[in-house]
Amino acid sequence: MVQHPSFQPFVHLYPGNSFWRWFKFLILPGPIIGLLKALCFLLAWVVFYVNLRIIFIGYRSWDKPASKWRRRLSQFALWLANIQTCLAFCIIPKYVDHSKRDPKDPKSKTHPSFSWDQSYTLVGNHLSVYDPIIGGSYLGNPSVMANGAFMNVPILGFILKHFRAVAAYRDKTDHTKRKSASEVYVDRINNPQEGEYPVCIYPEGTDTNGSCVTRFHKGAFLPGKPVRPFIIKYPGKQLNMAWDSISAVSLVWETACQFYCRFELHVFDLYYPSESEQADPELYSQNVGKFIAYQLGVPYRPECDIPHYLIASKLWNKKLTWDEALCQLEQINQPLASPTTQTDSEKKETATHTPVSVV
Repeated sequence: MVQHPSFQPFVHLYPGNSFWRWFKFLILPGPIIGLLKALCFLLAWVVFYVNLRIIFIGYRSWDKPASKWRRRLSQFALWLANIQTCLAFCIIPKYVDHSKRDPKDPKSKTHPSFSWDQSYTLVGNHLSVYDPIIGGSYLGNPSVMANGAFMNVPILGFILKHFRAVAAYRDKTDHTKRKSASEVYVDRINNPQEGEYPVCIYPEGTDTNGSCVTRFHKGAFLPGKPVRPFIIKYPGKQLNMAWDSISAVSLVWETACQFYCRFELHVFDLYYPSESEQADPELYSQNVGKFIAYQLGVPYRPECDIPHYLIASKLWNKKLTWDEALCQLEQINQPLASPTTQTDSEKKETATHTPVSVV
């Protein structure tokens, strides 16, 4: 399965030496220290959940943003939980803001530096369950677009509700009486309410192993407004922290059995869409996806998408045979219409979004 190109982005990769991997599992840090670290991680989020319950006692107006003091307290509580997560797992974070500008720079007004109070949508690659947990504290703990199935999960659903997450339902029968995620998001962007959290979207729609950037979906780009790109990396040599074909329990356990882990978040200048991108959200999404892939130094593979992940998931969970999986692949592997055909002037305009070097 690993060798099939349609499944490669979603299959967990085990870097490093297998001897050292098992040494850390069985001896040092070993199961005892690993269990203590995992318990500290869980405790941090239980405490955060209790704090959030206290902050929102008596609150009933879920259809609009909470008052400023509730938002600030909940952001502070989430920041503390993120710090405790980094301490529990010995995660060494690195944050790089490529959007900082000199006030005398003529572009400082049209390309404002990143801040927690910005109203622009944040878009980036998606690798792991740790992306919003750790990265959220650097991005201002924004609202996210989350899988609708998570909204009914105890504790997690409560947290997403309080940060006004936009629910994306893959099963259309789940939201026949609700607005679609795209409708909710576009309405939030076009009719912003005072005190609204910025929205953070992972346009790939699922996690990958980091070997490439898969297709960017157009939902985040429907309003035709500027977006703030960011990239996430886990540059450790002994652990792949991607949440792809392994369970959440396995990922937490592997993280707990490391001496330390590394996390990087890079935030970039606003991406202003061209006129052609504003008129064509599909073109806009593909160009931003290519920009993200360029900054990561990996290929952009729009032919790999959520349906491929779902088939791969059924395959490794033994819900499909290999022949059945190949049959389903043939049905969905239709050539995608290329949305990136541009004139010379448009190519020049798109190229202005790509910096010469990457920090």
